[in-house]
Amino acid sequence: MTALLTDAEAFLTPVLHRNAISKARGRTVLERISSGDPTLTQTGDNLRGVIIRKALALLLTIHDQLELSGDNVLRNEVLHNSGCRRIVDALLDLISLEGIYPNLLPGVGVPIQRRVKSVLRSGTVSRAAQTEGHTDQDRYLLIHVVTEFDRLATSNGKGLYSAFIERTFVDLIAARGQLAYNPNAHVSNLSHEVALQALLDEYVSPPTTKAL
Repeated sequence: MTALLTDAEAFLTPVLHRNAISKARGRTVLERISSGDPTLTQTGDNLRGVIIRKALALLLTIHDQLELSGDNVLRNEVLHNSGCRRIVDALLDLISLEGIYPNLLPGVGVPIQRRVKSVLRSGTVSRAAQTEGHTDQDRYLLIHVVTEFDRLATSNGKGLYSAFIERTFVDLIAARGQLAYNPNAHVSNLSHEVALQALLDEYVSPPTTKAL
């Protein structure tokens, strides 16, 4: 687990540590991260996809290791040690702010200024939400994000479940809503409507009132 967290921290260094950020002023979050990783050679939206997929891979690997180990002491350390938790929160914030928000139509999702404060230093969304339809590439990235986030949302309290629910669950709802009800989509939204309703039924449905 230590090695996984070290890899994740190295990946996030350009947007977590003050010294690294001071050397990259004026750059977007994605540009900062790519500057610290020579393997990230894409540009533009291609770069966005590469970085978000890598962040998801790191996050889910940490989650899977915790879930498989069944070690509650280790899990508590990752979730409650400030240094470890900051890495987890940074991965969640990066994926939401750069993998979900730029792909939402205006009015969808919690406004960023009302969302839980990002731990990414000087973090902003690198591309504003578009008023017109997104590209297939945008849609595929959003589908990949929600598919991976679904694994966290349905992990029954194991692994990184609690961190995800506390910090990012509302972003998953927004992304599912975007995919389910985007009027500009050229393919069927039915499967996303079903997935969204399942999340709402599980987590957001009002409590049943007792009959008098």
